[in-house]
Amino acid sequence: MLRRAVPLIAAGTLALPGLAACGGGFSAPTALSVAPEPAHAPSPATTPAGRVLHLDASGAEGVVVDGASRYAVVATRAPSRLRVVDLRTFTTTGILPSPGAARHLQLAGPEQVIVPGENTNTVSVLTIPDGRVVSQVHVPRQPHNATLLPDGVLVTIDELANSVTASRGDRVIGTIGGIIQPGGAAEAAGYAAVVEVRGRILDVFSGDPFRLVGRVAVGAGPTHDRGLGNGTVAVADTTGGKVYVVRVSRKPKVLASVDVPHQPYGLAVDEARGRLWVTSTGDNLLHEYAIGEPGSAPTPIATYPTVQQPNSLTVVPATGQVIVAGSTRTDATLEEITP
Repeated sequence: MLRRAVPLIAAGTLALPGLAACGGGFSAPTALSVAPEPAHAPSPATTPAGRVLHLDASGAEGVVVDGASRYAVVATRAPSRLRVVDLRTFTTTGILPSPGAARHLQLAGPEQVIVPGENTNTVSVLTIPDGRVVSQVHVPRQPHNATLLPDGVLVTIDELANSVTASRGDRVIGTIGGIIQPGGAAEAAGYAAVVEVRGRILDVFSGDPFRLVGRVAVGAGPTHDRGLGNGTVAVADTTGGKVYVVRVSRKPKVLASVDVPHQPYGLAVDEARGRLWVTSTGDNLLHEYAIGEPGSAPTPIATYPTVQQPNSLTVVPATGQVIVAGSTRTDATLEEITP
């Protein structure tokens, strides 16, 4: 039995989502009192492996590359802006006003980026590189991350409201509460895989109808996840020093794990080349892994020195290059690494 109620609040309704698929034997692990955070990084002792661009800001967080692989977009916290970087010249070509202070960015489609505004309680979809607002929806407190499902439903994690919200365009479909400080969100197998950071659970949500359909305990202190492209997700267990491979379905299952030193945090996946990229923020390193058959543990390949505090990263689809965002209180940097 579940240890806590999970209310579903939608237009004019109040119901409990069906959780028969989770199995009657599921028992939630003891929740953490404090959420795991990325390890604080010292100044790099080794020269970063690739080209480095300073962004004249601080707190570089989420970063994505548009579908045409021409631009990278990085969210900075101070000031709260979206900076557009031309990947051909690796220079800043535009600074866009952000609909809110964004911690994580994901793509909504070709040349469209999802921007969760933590301080405005909005989730917006903007075009790249001009920043035109395609849609915007208001959600509960502190939207931290959001992912788009194949059926067009946008699933947002409301970190400080302990809930997950589904929307379509400018309309909220529903909100499910009782999710203990959600952090990561990724699409896999048509579902949204959401990491309960303090709850230490991976929750599986369907889009429309919006339901919590499965859950599995994962890790000592998980933070984020990324879809591996084969019906599984990689989950960074920042406290436990591991990355887990979890099958996403109505009966999710932990299939494998690999040890990652010094508090793994940032994740990126290169499906075309079968690569998983993981940052260790505590020692300013980027780890390269080969993605094997579904369910197998990633295989270590190489390690690269990064800029300071590599919290976020993404892959350039056309080239396989990795773009790492360095986040400190005094500087915001991008690093381009060619494997």
